[in-house]
Amino acid sequence: NKTEAITLEQSKLTLSKDITVLSFSDSSMVDRNSSIIKVDSGWIVYSKNSESSILSFTSDGQFSGYIGHRGNGPGEYTSVYDVVVNQKSKVLEVLSDGGIFCYTFGGDFLDKKEVTYPAFSFAIDDRQNYWFYVGNNTTYGDAKMICTDENIANVAYYLHQKSNMLPMVENNFGRNGEWLTFHESLNHDLYTIENGKLDLSYAIDLSLIHI
Repeated sequence: NKTEAITLEQSKLTLSKDITVLSFSDSSMVDRNSSIIKVDSGWIVYSKNSESSILSFTSDGQFSGYIGHRGNGPGEYTSVYDVVVNQKSKVLEVLSDGGIFCYTFGGDFLDKKEVTYPAFSFAIDDRQNYWFYVGNNTTYGDAKMICTDENIANVAYYLHQKSNMLPMVENNFGRNGEWLTFHESLNHDLYTIENGKLDLSYAIDLSLIHI
């Protein structure tokens, strides 16, 4: 309502308390459109579908090494589609071609989980369910979201597609406090993932808006 004013009180969400300057070199440069994850030991920086490996920084911003490496050898990923911190096991999980590669926060390879879904991004909810976003992949099926248990089994399908538009490279899943949310590019629907369920929590029907 344009006639009403809302006063927002300052909070920890609107006030920056400190700044950590990340140190870079020619061997640890960050691509454009990179993402950052806070872990117990510092920071993890990665770029989707780039040629760079995943970078690790200490809590004070010093470059400390790589999380695995790009390649075709044991424990190496050929691409980076998404990176998630498994809060239960304190493991960094990397979605790549052929599966999910698991590493310690220090970058040591642990194991690989076989994933056959052509996913663009993924998330792990508080029940250790895996949520895979496959987009509008008509060769695989009409569901854009796939949910499995922690063993990548017991599959459930969600969000049966209504559009043939290809998804953009973005972070589809977001975690804000205790809330795990999902959204698609060029889409005004926002979903909340809670208690193993996907619920539509916000939507706008643009067909009802007249300019």
